[in-house]
Amino acid sequence: MKLIFLFLYFLLAGLGSDGQNLRATLSHALDNLEKDEQFAHALTGMYVMDMGNGNIIFERNAQVGLAPASCQKIITSATAFALLGTNFNFATIISTDGVLKENRLQGNLIIQGSGDPSLGSWRWSSTTQNSIFNRVKNALQLKGISSVSGSLIADDSRYILQPVPDGWIWQDIGNYYGAGSWSLNWHENQYDLHLRSSSETGIITTVLNTSPFDLTRFIKNSISSGVRGTGDNGYLYAAPFSETIFAMGTIPPGENDFVISGSLPNPPAQLSSDLNSFLLKNNVRILGA
Repeated sequence: MKLIFLFLYFLLAGLGSDGQNLRATLSHALDNLEKDEQFAHALTGMYVMDMGNGNIIFERNAQVGLAPASCQKIITSATAFALLGTNFNFATIISTDGVLKENRLQGNLIIQGSGDPSLGSWRWSSTTQNSIFNRVKNALQLKGISSVSGSLIADDSRYILQPVPDGWIWQDIGNYYGAGSWSLNWHENQYDLHLRSSSETGIITTVLNTSPFDLTRFIKNSISSGVRGTGDNGYLYAAPFSETIFAMGTIPPGENDFVISGSLPNPPAQLSSDLNSFLLKNNVRILGA
């Protein structure tokens, strides 16, 4: 973090200078960043443009394809604001293809997504699973619906079938930071794998549970206890729509509840399953589920 702060200091220090001085300041700061031992095997890129006239102030490896890191969120967020506006809201629509007869919906209950990334997120009270599900329950109760003769359908057709872009590596896509983008996202498309490790090196860990969803039946665990001081080197391997999640690598020894976060292989299916269970507990039966 100190390296990043120093880099930003040099960057901001040169903003008041003319273009040539700023170019030299950026080059010097990036040189120092790349010389650090933590970047010994890294490839960096930078592209700075004057938004007033479109002139390129500084660039290095601007045409080299690099794996995006968290700083890429700045670009995607700015693009979303530019294209959608700051007041845009995603709409997740609950609808039916049937008719209501004596408190029974003759047809299917359909959840149609539009890519809302916050659906089921724990970060805001209005987006949590309970908040979303209670709104669905209340809407059904308002209509007097106590059962659905058809199925609960998760309509994920708004986007293309492939939720993960070409080129993403196998070591990334099964982990939380490699979660794909779906029409129906759920709980930020993330789950946690809880492990217990032996105090001895090389012993296979014990799977305690997965939360907030029970995915233990999909986990093929071969994560072992590593050498003390080596940290978290555990990875989850799973493709979209997969029913097998391979857990591999090592975690620190002597851990009672070590958490590795993964990406949900099928968020729409998980959403449908969770909502069906919730409605059943609240006396709304999906007969065709």
